[in-house]
Amino acid sequence: MATSAQTTAGAAKGSSTSTSLGPLKRINAGLLNVGYIEAGPSAGMPVILL
Repeated sequence: MATSAQTTAGAAKGSSTSTSLGPLKRINAGLLNVGYIEAGPSAGMPVILL
C-alpha cells in the first residue's frame, strides 16, 4: 500500500508541467462547438481523439 501511495504522489508532482500543442482552432456548427489543433505532416494519417 505504501508503494502505491508514493507512486501516486510522484505522478501528481510531474503532472503540473504542460506542453503546448499549438493554436486551438474552433468550428461552430450549430449546437456543436468543436476545438482542434493541426499537427504533424500535411500528408500524414488523420487522428481523431474523443
